[in-house]
Amino acid sequence: MDPISHVSLGRILIAAGGARERATGRPVRGTVAAALLGALSPDIDSIVMPFGWDRYLRVHEIGTHTILGTVACGLLTAAVVRVCARSTYATLAAAAWIGAASHVLLDLLSSARLRPGWPVVDTVVSLPVVAMADPWLLTLCVAGALVSRSFRGQLPSRLMLGAITLFVLGKAGAGILAVDNYATARDRAGEPITARAIEAEWAGVTGWRVFDRTARALRVWHTRVGAEARVVLAWPFAEEPPAVTASRQLSTVRNFLRTHELVFAGVVPNANDRSLVLWSDIRFCWDPDAPNAPHLEPVMQAGDQRLACALWFGGEFDASGQAVREIVTIGGFTQSR
Repeated sequence: MDPISHVSLGRILIAAGGARERATGRPVRGTVAAALLGALSPDIDSIVMPFGWDRYLRVHEIGTHTILGTVACGLLTAAVVRVCARSTYATLAAAAWIGAASHVLLDLLSSARLRPGWPVVDTVVSLPVVAMADPWLLTLCVAGALVSRSFRGQLPSRLMLGAITLFVLGKAGAGILAVDNYATARDRAGEPITARAIEAEWAGVTGWRVFDRTARALRVWHTRVGAEARVVLAWPFAEEPPAVTASRQLSTVRNFLRTHELVFAGVVPNANDRSLVLWSDIRFCWDPDAPNAPHLEPVMQAGDQRLACALWFGGEFDASGQAVREIVTIGGFTQSR
């Protein structure tokens, strides 16, 4: 989720349930700062990005965005705030942990796929209620933070927290209905699926996208409440060429396959008799020939179908099939090592 939503929710939570000073009724000195910094602290893993987006994705789902990770973030944040605040370390640590835990919860609600129980439980969890940076939830969080800042007492903040909870529950109910429509259409198609992911539609109230994998293809469905689900994109599987098999040994590909299930790969000719072997996830891809679709290189082709993706992971191989370099492409930017 976006930083503004994270900070705003942290502010609401500490005002709704945190320790308060007797004289003013305000949160204990330092706890607001601890909660706000705590709400941002799990994203400290972004320092890994310059060293490889594939490494960042690997760390992101098992590091600071786990239950143990939020505890570490809370303790470290409290130590930083304690330098400037006179409140007890335990009070600051509790406030910072509330912020860090709310960060992970908000990410899960915004369709992120994380392993919160790692390393004890290595299960991927997602609660796809809203999209990343959803404007409806963002508005509610900002409004709640302003109310918490402007009014004394816990009641106003608790009312705003209740409004956010009702919105989330309402969206979750709509999501259940929408995904049920997908399940009906999927069963009618009669192809067993081996993997699935769900994402809420940005700024939408009743729409979701479902990505699944069958023995023949990767599919993208659009489904909403009160309407039949439909496939809006499908990418067929082909026999894996030797170059793709060889690319599985690259660290970029190993990191990518560890964190993604709806994957495919292809070979793209490059200059000087070299070729690029690239992997992506159907969740990051689109039809480049669709109206108003972004145009990014490279573009994969299978028969008459073409596919562009925002993220690619793989490497460059010479004419003899030896790996020359590992690469990650993010939009129009390429990381190489």
